Amino acid sequence: MKRTLLISCGISLGSLWWFWPLLAPTWAQWLGWRAPRGAVVVLAEDPRRTKVALDLWLQHPEKEFWILGWPTHQKRFQDQWQERGFNPAHPQLRTLLEGEDTVGQFTALSHYLSSDVGQLIVVTDQAHRDRSQVIASWVMGARGVEVQSPHPGLLPKTTSKESVWRRYRDLLRVQLWRAVGWDGREIGLLMKKIHRCLT
Repeated sequence: MKRTLLISCGISLGSLWWFWPLLAPTWAQWLGWRAPRGAVVVLAEDPRRTKVALDLWLQHPEKEFWILGWPTHQKRFQDQWQERGFNPAHPQLRTLLEGEDTVGQFTALSHYLSSDVGQLIVVTDQAHRDRSQVIASWVMGARGVEVQSPHPGLLPKTTSKESVWRRYRDLLRVQLWRAVGWDGREIGLLMKKIHRCLT
């Protein structure tokens, strides 16, 4: 009887820990604990993504605006930003070079995102949208941040669809990061190098 109770408690606590990132945003809203500000985050590999994100942010310029990507991606965005007449030192503009891949970018962002941000709008392309939203929800949700993405019709079209298995793989990486603080990105980078060598 005692052993059964301990096993049940262990399963319950483990399940609560596993699903907490999905539960916390709703609880934060119910209890009035959600941070008041929002942020737009764009995975800036494609200039079409940054254009959509910029158009979206202009509707809510009080939000933080995060650009995630390599220096070349950041440069292309800065060109778009300045073409619209904005100061490169705009107080809402933030850049993040860390991460190497989508999981790494969001785990890195979690260390820099302002504590008063309670809602995140993630902008990418149609094929990448669902996986990015899942990753961001599980990374940011534990701190009560609600994650949304624009309707797919508003996002840039892509020719290929992503496998659902990539989403499950990245969810496991996020849970590994939550448990031990390491997101496994080095393994992913090594696998990419091996794949490139073999093809």
